[in-house]
Amino acid sequence: MKNTSVSLFRQVLDLIPKREFEEIVMKHNGDKRKQSFDSWAHFV
Repeated sequence: MKNTSVSLFRQVLDLIPKREFEEIVMKHNGDKRKQSFDSWAHFV
């Protein structure tokens, strides 16, 4: 039998739509000075 449980971390991330998050970052120019991680990677 396969383990189909979803981690708590995944459940929390599912509450924040990635597309909406990216739209907010773009609106506020949040990745303007990024060096290695974009805002989503940093958030996760």
